[in-house]
Amino acid sequence: DGTAAGFGTVAPGGQKPSLGYVPTVKEAPVRKIAGLLDVPDELLDDVVGFRAWIAYELPKAYLDAEDLQIFKGNGAGTNLLGLWFQAQLQQFPFGTVTTSSNTIDKIVAGIFQVVTRKRNTTAVFVSPIEYMEMLINKSDENAYTYPMIIDANGVMRIGGVPVFWSNVFTAGQGLVGDFARGTTIFQ
Repeated sequence: DGTAAGFGTVAPGGQKPSLGYVPTVKEAPVRKIAGLLDVPDELLDDVVGFRAWIAYELPKAYLDAEDLQIFKGNGAGTNLLGLWFQAQLQQFPFGTVTTSSNTIDKIVAGIFQVVTRKRNTTAVFVSPIEYMEMLINKSDENAYTYPMIIDANGVMRIGGVPVFWSNVFTAGQGLVGDFARGTTIFQ
């Protein structure tokens, strides 16, 4: 309710201002990501290590399919409507960052565009090509320069925000966001 006063300071014992929260019910269809694997009994019985290999590989294949839907599902038919089609495009110029700035500068601008919307940037996802280019970032003298940090777990961080790669994205693509508050996955 835009006419409500919202949060504010009050005197001891004074009337607290109304937040004016008006919930809006939204309905969303249930979408399933599933698959069926038919395997001959002989393969399971006769190939040493096959059960362990399947137990290791199937969850990874499932998560690849899930990433594709969560990030880039187009919402058609049984597809999820992925974040790619719902996120706002990055606006330039943002400070001194322009469309011709390098990937690291654009990520920093993306982090602070999220901050200007009163959110905390919790992650950055980029293409493997962008990730690689950031790792081999060099100065004009061909020396490696690292404006980011690789933490003890091997996770790249820029401005304290973890940066991950996903094969869902192609060169020049990525998402920056508050994934802790802006999205939720129920499994």
